[in-house]
Parts: sequence; structure tokens; C-alpha cells
Amino acid sequence: MAKKAKIKKGFAFHVHHKELMEWCYDFDGRAQIIKKNKPKNEVKPRLKWMRFVKGKLPNAVIETGTALDRAKVAYDKTWAIYNKTRACDKAVLALDKARTTYYEVETACYDAIYNNKSAIEKLHAKECPDCTWNGNELIF
Repeated sequence: MAKKAKIKKGFAFHVHHKELMEWCYDFDGRAQIIKKNKPKNEVKPRLKWMRFVKGKLPNAVIETGTALDRAKVAYDKTWAIYNKTRACDKAVLALDKARTTYYEVETACYDAIYNNKSAIEKLHAKECPDCTWNGNELIF
């Protein structure tokens, strides 16, 4: 039996072209989506600048990112159970609760990123010198 590949996840710069930094759930999967679906002139620069954050992020960002990952794992598990037992009211309620929790934690994570924008921008400047980010989006 083949060993399942470990999914690389964490905070990364330029997962999407209009976000400086965000939690990336599947780095290699996102790279494949870029290769398959984005305009040809965007693929190389997107892949060049999409990278995991190496430096120290503010604690509030790290904490909410960790919580977001846990909430996503819980949601995915609940979704799998729901898919097996669609007629079960208990599964529907559990899925609704997991979804609500995930969205609440996601909001907290984006708030932490926004509230620490200057520290993240400084880290980005250090880790992505000469990047084509203009403050709002990657320029291709």
C-alpha cells in the first residue's frame, strides 16, 4: 500500500494574488490549481512568489492560524460523517455547528492578520525582496 503524502500547510505569502498572506491548507494542491487554471502569463510569477512564511509572525496570528487549521480538520471530519448519514438530524446539526465554528475562527484569523498588517508587511519585504506586490495585489 502506498504511503499517503503529507499535506504541506501553514501561513504563506501570495497563495492568492490579492492576499499578501493567508493560511494555506494544501500548498502543493494550490500550486497544481495555479498550473492548471490560471492564465499562462500568471503561472510563473504566482509560483515564484507563493511561499511559506519563514520568520516569526505575531502571536495572535499564529494562534488564530493554528485554531483555523483545527477548525478546518474538524469541519472536514464532520463533513465526511454527514456524507455517510445525510438523513441523520444529528449529523446535519453537527455539520452546521462545525461550519459556524470554522467561519468564526476564520474571521478571527483574518482580523489578526489585519491588526498585524505592518509586522507582516515588514516580514514580507524581508522574505520576498523584489516581489511584484503593489500593496493590493501581485502584478503580473
